[in-house]
Amino acid sequence: MPRPITLIERNLLHKCYEFHYHKQVKCSKLIIMLKLKISRPTLKKLLYYYNLAMHTKDEKAKQLILTNLFPEWLTDSVQTQPKGWKHNGIMPLGEWTRC
Repeated sequence: MPRPITLIERNLLHKCYEFHYHKQVKCSKLIIMLKLKISRPTLKKLLYYYNLAMHTKDEKAKQLILTNLFPEWLTDSVQTQPKGWKHNGIMPLGEWTRC
């Protein structure tokens, strides 16, 4: 069974994105600054995916990435995939389904 996926709520991830890509704040500093309960590699990966979505010209690809980054079950600032949900495909592509 694959490891559960940890995601960050949209507004918080956008804030991290702004700090990281526009103000050059490192992921490790962001985690401390914003008191995030997430690993540095996971935050880095999420920021990379979000950056892809923000800079793609293909609107369908952008929506697919954003739908995968912000599924309906994501209600807390940082949340691990709950039981009963499965991601089919490779992040940030694929789809979330209920088990």
